[in-house]
Amino acid sequence: MLLYPGQVLTGTQSVKSENTWSVRVTIQKYAPEQGYVCGSMEARHLPEQHDKVTTFWEGDVVTSLEHFWTSRWCASRKSDLAHWGKFAPFRAIHPGHGTHSSSSSSTAASSASASASSPRSDSDAERALRTSRHVFMRWKERFFITRESESRITIAGFYYVCLDLETGAVDGYYFDPLSPPNQRLRLAPPTDAPVCFSTAQGY
Repeated sequence: MLLYPGQVLTGTQSVKSENTWSVRVTIQKYAPEQGYVCGSMEARHLPEQHDKVTTFWEGDVVTSLEHFWTSRWCASRKSDLAHWGKFAPFRAIHPGHGTHSSSSSSTAASSASASASSPRSDSDAERALRTSRHVFMRWKERFFITRESESRITIAGFYYVCLDLETGAVDGYYFDPLSPPNQRLRLAPPTDAPVCFSTAQGY
């Protein structure tokens, strides 16, 4: 499923399964050929919040291996690898680069084993990225549209995002050095949403 203006994705964001709140994302523009995506995000039932919080966000669509490096927003190559590495599709494109994730040691060992047995050149990885059924993005909230006047909610961080083109499911992780770690975003389109199936990104 490709993203399109007006598309709605709903789901949750959680922190270590301790706190979970509802999230509704509306896509305003999706231009993968320009490496750009933007939309709004509405969060409800946030801890210590009585009303919804709505933000406008812009994002990058990863179109090459070099685009995986964030190089801003307090992110380092180590934090990039740690968060991208949480996505199995990323580890499939970059064998051996996903072992910084929070997975178990056995999973890390199997990833390292896969790297040793299946070395991938940069050209192979670029080809795998172009033909992948997954799209990798970063979503950065830019400003608040609505929020409580006394709210202490911050939008200093950003999301590492992985979209499954076949199902429309979105998996994401929020990164902000000053916020609780392991914040996971899970979204999906409504079951009655129009679909546009694709098995490759087609940059």
